[in-house]
Amino acid sequence: MYVTPRILRALPFLLVVVALACSQNPRRDQTAETEYIRMLRDEFFKTHPNGVHNEYIARGEVVLGMDFLEVLASWGNPIKREKPSPDVEFWLYLEEDEDSKNWIQYKFLFRKSVLDDWEVAHHVADGAGTETQSRSASDASVLSKTSGTSGAGTKPNK
Repeated sequence: MYVTPRILRALPFLLVVVALACSQNPRRDQTAETEYIRMLRDEFFKTHPNGVHNEYIARGEVVLGMDFLEVLASWGNPIKREKPSPDVEFWLYLEEDEDSKNWIQYKFLFRKSVLDDWEVAHHVADGAGTETQSRSASDASVLSKTSGTSGAGTKPNK
């Protein structure tokens, strides 16, 4: 019996991600971001109907042990990727409030293409400064993007 390599099973999803990323305006409004991520998730679920993290992805949550494709399906494209070594990669996501100038930055650490750790930095523009919290400091196992909080029961703001 021939078993299809994992990369070939993921190829349709990767092609949709590339096509959507190329067609998107870099300064998307919140509605476009939600629709973009919804399309990524739908395509991911078609190619990975029994994924171990599908429940988290459907809620827009990230958990340790997710691979690149699962994080992409849950949160979309990061604003920046850094690869300091062949086995280590960092992804950055940023949520900004244009009115208050407050922001939250999420930095993910992948080891061998699997999410191993994260760090969340909150910046308050009114002079309170920036506070950074690592996952290990909070012992959080689930992270929701737009809420800026973590915990098993946290759901994203949509």
